[in-house]
Amino acid sequence: MFQAKNNSAICLNQSTLNDVSSELSPSIIRCLSDISEMDTVHLSVDLVSAARRIVGFLRSVNECQWLHQRPTIIEAIRRYDEVWMPLISNLTVVGSTPPLVLPPFDVEWVWFCHTLNPVGYKKYCESRFSKLIGKPSIFNEENEEYALMRCKEIWVQRYPAEPFENEVESDSQDPPLLNEDLFNEVQKHKLLYSKFSQPYLYELVYLIAARQRYKGFLYMIQRFGDGCFRFVPALDILLMLLTHQSYPTAYADDLKDMWENMGKVVGLWETVQEKEVEETNKIWERTFDEPYEKAGGEIAMAKRPIYWEISDVDVNTKYKSMIPRFLLEVCIFVRLNARMKATNGDMKHNFLRLRMVRCHRELKLDKSIPDFSYDSWRKAWHLYCEFGTRGLIIEFRGRGGHCFKGSKLVNSMSFSWNDLLRAPSITLTREIDQVRVLASVTPPVQGPYLLKCVPDRVTDDSGAMISDVILKLNNYRPQKGRWLSRTVLDHAGRECFVVRIRVGEGFWRRGAETPSAINREDRIIEIREGSWSYVAGSIGRAPEKVVGTATPKESPDQWQAAWQFSTGDELLINCGSSTSSSSLSFSMKSRESSDSFVMLLRGRKMQYQDKETESKVAEDEKEDDDGFVTLVRFTEENPTGRATALLNWRLLVVELSPEEDAILVLLLCISILRTVSEMTKEDAGRLLVRQRLKEAKLGTRDWGSIVLHPSSLSSSNTSPYLQPWYWNASQVMAQHEDTGNTRKPAPVEGGDMLCNIEACFIINLLIIFMAMEMKVSALCIIFLLTILFSESVSSFPSSSLNTDSICKHTPHQDFCKYLFSSNKLFNTLDYGRVSIHHSLLNARTFLDSINQHFLAHPSNSTSKHALEDCRFLADQNVDFLSQISDRINSSTDSLDSVEADDLHALLSAALTNVETCLEALESTPSASRIKDRFLQSNGTKSFSVSLAVSKHWVHSSTKPERNHVFHKLIDDTYTPLSVFMSSNDKQTIYEYATGKRDVKTLTNGKITVKQVVMVSHNGDGQFKTINDAITAMPNVTGDSNEYYVIYIPTGVYEEYISIPKYKQNLVLVGGLCTNPTIISGNRSVGDGSTTFSSATLAVFGKKFIAVDITFRNTAGPSKYQAVAVLNGADQSIFNRCTFEGYRNTLYVHSFRQFYVNCHILGTVDFIFGNAAAVIQESYIHARLPLPRQDDVITAQGRTDPSQNTGISIISSFIRANDDLISNMGLTKIYLGRPWKEYSRTVYVSSSLDGLVADEGWKKRDGDFGLSTVYFGEYDNYGLGRDTGDRVDWPGFHNMTKTEALNFTVARFIRGNKWLPATGVHYFGGLRD
Repeated sequence: MFQAKNNSAICLNQSTLNDVSSELSPSIIRCLSDISEMDTVHLSVDLVSAARRIVGFLRSVNECQWLHQRPTIIEAIRRYDEVWMPLISNLTVVGSTPPLVLPPFDVEWVWFCHTLNPVGYKKYCESRFSKLIGKPSIFNEENEEYALMRCKEIWVQRYPAEPFENEVESDSQDPPLLNEDLFNEVQKHKLLYSKFSQPYLYELVYLIAARQRYKGFLYMIQRFGDGCFRFVPALDILLMLLTHQSYPTAYADDLKDMWENMGKVVGLWETVQEKEVEETNKIWERTFDEPYEKAGGEIAMAKRPIYWEISDVDVNTKYKSMIPRFLLEVCIFVRLNARMKATNGDMKHNFLRLRMVRCHRELKLDKSIPDFSYDSWRKAWHLYCEFGTRGLIIEFRGRGGHCFKGSKLVNSMSFSWNDLLRAPSITLTREIDQVRVLASVTPPVQGPYLLKCVPDRVTDDSGAMISDVILKLNNYRPQKGRWLSRTVLDHAGRECFVVRIRVGEGFWRRGAETPSAINREDRIIEIREGSWSYVAGSIGRAPEKVVGTATPKESPDQWQAAWQFSTGDELLINCGSSTSSSSLSFSMKSRESSDSFVMLLRGRKMQYQDKETESKVAEDEKEDDDGFVTLVRFTEENPTGRATALLNWRLLVVELSPEEDAILVLLLCISILRTVSEMTKEDAGRLLVRQRLKEAKLGTRDWGSIVLHPSSLSSSNTSPYLQPWYWNASQVMAQHEDTGNTRKPAPVEGGDMLCNIEACFIINLLIIFMAMEMKVSALCIIFLLTILFSESVSSFPSSSLNTDSICKHTPHQDFCKYLFSSNKLFNTLDYGRVSIHHSLLNARTFLDSINQHFLAHPSNSTSKHALEDCRFLADQNVDFLSQISDRINSSTDSLDSVEADDLHALLSAALTNVETCLEALESTPSASRIKDRFLQSNGTKSFSVSLAVSKHWVHSSTKPERNHVFHKLIDDTYTPLSVFMSSNDKQTIYEYATGKRDVKTLTNGKITVKQVVMVSHNGDGQFKTINDAITAMPNVTGDSNEYYVIYIPTGVYEEYISIPKYKQNLVLVGGLCTNPTIISGNRSVGDGSTTFSSATLAVFGKKFIAVDITFRNTAGPSKYQAVAVLNGADQSIFNRCTFEGYRNTLYVHSFRQFYVNCHILGTVDFIFGNAAAVIQESYIHARLPLPRQDDVITAQGRTDPSQNTGISIISSFIRANDDLISNMGLTKIYLGRPWKEYSRTVYVSSSLDGLVADEGWKKRDGDFGLSTVYFGEYDNYGLGRDTGDRVDWPGFHNMTKTEALNFTVARFIRGNKWLPATGVHYFGGLRD
């Protein structure tokens, strides 16, 4: 880190260190996190924000090549010395804050370099201006732009003959050098950004920890600065120190009492002697009892083994199938407890082992206990991990004796990344068997994408795989065309794209025509976004969306091949006569005008070059680089070029930075391979493989999940999977092909009618035996045939399930058996693929029918509303089923419990949508044919069968949720959304909404609050209506954890709000509970709306949250159904909300929902729908209904026994409203009635009012549903709790505790998986 020579003496000898050690007795050792400004110095500048700006400024300087030219620097120094410093001096008043002005970019760079020499800068200012000139604290772009404009105005006014910008030409003669010392100072810092280019330096979590360590560093200097030794700052501390120095007046005032001692800090470019590092480490450890170095805080900066830089933009976010890859740096230090000395003789048999929680279970890094010390911390491991690894495990193990090999696990501990990111200084210390282990990390930052292409089946022109299955689905119409296919997988094995290469035309029939060759110009390459849609087993269709193509074209002179890309680029290739990379040459041209261009370089160049192998002989280098091509992009900011991608066309593997287009890189890779293969007439990269290669099991040693730092590499850790993939590309990629599980294609599926080599050998051997009339024993024949057929048999996964066992769980068993009878199925996901495919076809046909009818038939208002509802729900179903299809098609034989729950919830919601839609069509006689056609096509039945199958998708080894009796999940740990869940912190929320607090601080590594805005009628907020604010929120889909908050102050808002499915992660926060925020409407069925369209609030965006809001429908009890809230949002939360209405107040339509501390008011069926809804610790108020009506609280709408839906009311209070109390005796309160055949509602541990009817539950229509519903009560109290006179239906249950546990938050809606991160208070089980 420090480079210039310095031969100053080191005078801290061992006796001095002993003196220091004696001062630091265990009783006065400080915890670093406890160091405050009272213990050290007051920092008058916001170093966190300032450091962030400094890193960005250094990056801009580094990218500005013009600024580093000698004439430019000399002119900048003149402008600084003659113009800027006199100008800022005149504006500066001693004792006041520096004026809000900033100089031009070149002058600011000189000023910054000058301030990094505090002593020299102070002398310069005092000698010229008799005062120290300070720098303003400007940390955001708006203030920076204002300060620069103000400076320009003053500059032009005072120096009209002096241009504001540096206009010197870089190639002009050097002007006279007026200040050589300052010139040398600027030149010295030319490469300063290279020390601070790590991407995590921008992260607030890192900078906050760095500031705390800087305080500790100053505390250490205060206590021990009187010695004659020097202090060596680590990287994070150095960043804070330079930032502090760059604000000269703040630095001088803050450190005035230790100004002399600051001279004992090793300078930025000074050479550090090993002894100085050792002394600084010892003093720090003895002061704070933790290692001085940490992840992101090293002293000696070794070259990182991975290329990892800041990316301003990710151009690949447009591809929904690509998921960013996040990396973090990890350091593990170990120190032995002094109490272990007594057992020193046994330590030689013990060791520590590092393992990962996920993604690289094969990893075993061992360190012997004797390698560590009692007196100091020692670094055990230094590595880079993907955030998806989740954390690490440290095992304390004992080796076997002389007679036994292996080891025995004694104890273990784990460090999760989330725990570390929440810890002070992002560091945690734990102890295991008297061995202390400290782990530190850097915040996760986006790293480069990793993509690889794996062989797949041949497809036809439509994208369907060539197969008997497809032929059968197409009524045996022959498949036209032939395309080689490759599936593109990301670092986690997810399918991102499908690459198709056209090789033939014509038809392919069994025993008839075969595809014929096509002209070269027709041999196009196309890339489709998404994963395969499987229809049976591994047979499926490619995704429909084409995102890139490459078309061969006539090559110009001196080039052998030319390709035109859909990106607008043109690739020219010369490949010579060899398949080696050394014979290749490229040229890239772009038809579109662009501010950048691309160059392709053979081999691993620039940051991808392994510096340690540069001394190898040329032949070795050629072999190592064979197949590699480096993509270098030149821009105005980077005229010298920057490598943005590395590709290996032979292995079809690419690594690319987020700012490089993945489609362009993939097209380059495939085009080069295809050209080389055609020109050399060799299958250079196994392009002609048409097998379905099965991937190695994910999580064993996932590609790129772990990379060891060079300091942790040793002779025992030479695995290629712990190094950058391109160091040993062939070995790393080879582990992904499991040829033992390869399924060979049949002739009709595009094979070459070639038999397995081993099988042919055995068959030929048998023929030879018989031809020679040799007698072969039956046992031998059986043995040989066993070998012959073992592979084909083992290639098909077995399943204990059959069609009968699957179909017994659905009410439509005959249809279920019929659906699966004509398909050969091997596991539960195969059953799912068939049923989902059938359901998706029906859903698409249904949606098309509705759209056609909607356009062709004018309708009255009621019919129009019904058709609009139906079209909306049918469109949702196509989306839901497409999601399910994509996810089960990308799986092999089972799903984990969380994923299975998610898909089951989607299927339950889809069936609910169907039923809601069919009900809406009943009010539209002209649309009866649509309903009839859907029912005749077994549409509802196929949904039901899919639900039955989905019960078996979860892996059998998955453990069920524990039977919590009382399990409170919320602790005191910080979550960003906790702020908005607070009932008494509205001022803080207001400050976030108005920008007075930085919302970027609201993150905990799991959840980030991205934006907070305010709605206000009086113009105080950014928006005047709630709908405007929702419309302005960005669209969010997928599994994003970025939340958007809308603060709605106290008031009445008469709006109808609909939150669509693409507005996920939205939080609505109201005002004070004593003066509430009210959203009001009055739509009703009585006035022409449908039940579905009458809602004041309708929400469908996943992870929706509402806090402290009253939702009203004021239509009144005579207007029939009038909904206040319709909730179709998965994993939604309503906290301290009120729902006011009469009939059908709260429509819990679908998905998993949670209500807590709420008030729900209504008359008839005022909590209804078919969601999986838990209402906890809430008040349910029965209002006065119309004459001769009774109050019915719930009408649950479950239509299929396999749906995961129901209403669970736990620890709540069932009360008569004031208007009902005044009419006691005239109205009964019923707990619910069977709206649908499989309705399911339970009351658990709740207080039941005395007005609850003795029979408890009410019939709806004769005996409908009485034997199939599930109505339950458990452990209730109050005057209405007695179940002695309850209904005697088969569907009513006095539940046991075991049965009641199935309806808790933890079990019924799997709340433990998604509620804790939101900060909402809840309990997962039953109260004692």
